[in-house]
Amino acid sequence: MRILLFTTLFVLVSCGAVENDMGRRRPTVSAYSQFGGFQSYISEFDSYKAKYLNNSLPIDQMKVVMVDQIPSSSTAVGSCNTLTKEVQIKRSFWNSSDYYTRKQIMFHELGHCYLNLGHNSATQNGVPLSIMYPSVFDSTFFKQYEASYIEALFTGRTAVIQRMILNYRASSKEVFSKHNVTICNHKH
Repeated sequence: MRILLFTTLFVLVSCGAVENDMGRRRPTVSAYSQFGGFQSYISEFDSYKAKYLNNSLPIDQMKVVMVDQIPSSSTAVGSCNTLTKEVQIKRSFWNSSDYYTRKQIMFHELGHCYLNLGHNSATQNGVPLSIMYPSVFDSTFFKQYEASYIEALFTGRTAVIQRMILNYRASSKEVFSKHNVTICNHKH
């Protein structure tokens, strides 16, 4: 009976979280289900946050919603209110975007809300050095250098991206040609 009681208590206490290799509690996959179509992006961002910063997202306090229009902006496709930690994503743009454009938008907004990052307008040869660039850039380029962009997001190190850009033969027009929209209407 004691073993059954202990096992039941252990299962009840551990629901919704698992320990990572640092011994910290992280949400289970089911904890992300509240985010619907955003679930995989949030889960992946959280994994990187744990890897690079040794802490997790406050899943129980997060709010990510799809909206028809970002308030006070006609061109923004996402928004993060850093006070309320609410992320808003523009439905029409999200629905017409590929996986890598969606990932760029979600990681950008989560970077505002949960890494306390502002915009980074730095470019090299017309190519953005950060996911925190204020405009959406070509998903093919982002896909090709995704690992470096993600590492730079969490560490601030852009040297790898800068070296890759030196070898990249496309013009800045190609990098920006797909979208002419700002990623977000960043609110403080």
